[in-house]
Amino acid sequence: MPGGRWVVWLMMVVPVMAHAQAPARHPISAATRAAIARQVPQLLAQKGVRHVGFYGFTVDRAGHVLSEWVVRPSGRPSLDRLALAAIGKAILKQLPANAPPRMQFVVPIEFHKHGAMAEPGGPPPPR
Repeated sequence: MPGGRWVVWLMMVVPVMAHAQAPARHPISAATRAAIARQVPQLLAQKGVRHVGFYGFTVDRAGHVLSEWVVRPSGRPSLDRLALAAIGKAILKQLPANAPPRMQFVVPIEFHKHGAMAEPGGPPPPR
């Protein structure tokens, strides 16, 4: 990418029953929308974080991703495409034994410029 390289950092997986700004087949609850709105400023306030996007996906019992979509865009379409491509290649390996046939999740993904990446829950790396 011109102007520097981007590092994607997946912070956490949040199971949800519904999703915002997603296609009509993936509706999102008001509570989930409010939770996302509260998290965005906190994530963007971390040193080195340039963009944050929220992405939804559906997995089957085997952990294979069946579909992925943008819940809240990062502000850069190229980064959103990168995140969706990464999610589409993922396989979840530790689903509960009694998992339903399909499960939906929403994950925030932080984008750091120039490789500056903080550890989850820890201080940002020195520059």
